[in-house]
Amino acid sequence: MAKCIGYINIYRSGFFHKPGKFGAYDRHPGDIYATKDAAERDINPWSHYVTTVPVMWDETSMPRVNPTTEAQHR
Repeated sequence: MAKCIGYINIYRSGFFHKPGKFGAYDRHPGDIYATKDAAERDINPWSHYVTTVPVMWDETSMPRVNPTTEAQHR
């Protein structure tokens, strides 16, 4: 098992997610990034940003980070 660490931006509801889900906070995660710097560079929208938090999970093997540009994706 591989221990994976990533960073998620947390946002207030109302932009990408509908607020008011029963039994939940009106906060929602964004994508998981490989570094805190990468997560903070991609904060969108700033108007709903709350914080960036680390997360850890187990995988059978270490996942690859997606390419950083469209050209690298091809």
